[in-house]
Amino acid sequence: MELTSLRAVGIVEKDQDNGLMWTWTYPSLTQDEKQYALSKCCLSWNEKPDASKIIPFVFCHYMKQWYYIFTAAPSEPTPLKSVAYFSIVLVASDFNPEKYAVLTRIMSKFYEESGNPVRILEQYLMIVTKGLCHSNSNGVFKVQSFSQEKAYTAASLKDVINVFEIQSIILYTAILLKKKVLVYHNKLELLLEITRALPAFVWHRQDWNCLYPWVQDREQELTALLKLPHFIVGTTEEDLLKQEDYDICVNVLAKTITVSPHAKESLTMGKLHKDIAKKMLEICENESASNKQLIMGIDEKTTELLNKLRSLGSETDAGKTIIKPEDVKSKNFHTTTTGFLINLAISEHLLEFD
Repeated sequence: MELTSLRAVGIVEKDQDNGLMWTWTYPSLTQDEKQYALSKCCLSWNEKPDASKIIPFVFCHYMKQWYYIFTAAPSEPTPLKSVAYFSIVLVASDFNPEKYAVLTRIMSKFYEESGNPVRILEQYLMIVTKGLCHSNSNGVFKVQSFSQEKAYTAASLKDVINVFEIQSIILYTAILLKKKVLVYHNKLELLLEITRALPAFVWHRQDWNCLYPWVQDREQELTALLKLPHFIVGTTEEDLLKQEDYDICVNVLAKTITVSPHAKESLTMGKLHKDIAKKMLEICENESASNKQLIMGIDEKTTELLNKLRSLGSETDAGKTIIKPEDVKSKNFHTTTTGFLINLAISEHLLEFD
């Protein structure tokens, strides 16, 4: 990880009189960024702090930046006498919830014990310049201890497939073809775990920036989101399922996956899908198989599929494979297979039109 992945740190406080205030930021955040972070901070959800509704750690994605928010109540003894709850907000360019969960907790303890943002600033600058900082237990937090691969495989794709079973192939296909995917669950912490697992369906891309694990029905967010060509979005607001801006809607509670009318043709299943679905279910039925083994098993089938696709095209002098629609149509595949392969070539940036 680059030492410069961190972009900013901030503190939000709620006092004993229920006043909410953004008290400190370094180096800076725009008003739009602060408004977004506040909307994700559980201290802004209710006028009066309610311990049962405090979610200690959340993460979300907005305008190419990741927001990590840790919320706690100061415990005695503390200089924060008038503070009922406070949140540490970290903004970074990389996806790694486990790393930032630890770091926000470290910073929160320094702030709770000192009541001084300078202690947070010291840790922030050490991370940016040295890739490490000291924890309150006299240990050392090291950025290099948190690998990107672990962040990508931490959530269980196996659990997702066990929920949707054979329907999981629709979800796989939609993500492979870079469709607009909406996922609903009414419990935020479960939603975050489910959505963060989904990009692993297309492991070869190693792309978690298509993920927006928690989106609310707010104009600020939806306007930015709907400009994107594809995404995986999570929401706790069931009303968003009724909108027609998505290709598939995944209702985790109902265990259903609904394909929008405009996307049905491109998401029609064929023999290629059957083979991949069979592989998924076989691995999931093996109780000893790990989540990583499942991901690698799906990736193996995806690689076979992509190799078959590339074999239909021709290689340029620069060594890049180019596929034309005629290359696929000339093979006389079933109509469903032909359409799927052409759409896949588009998604993989392999298709070239005359």
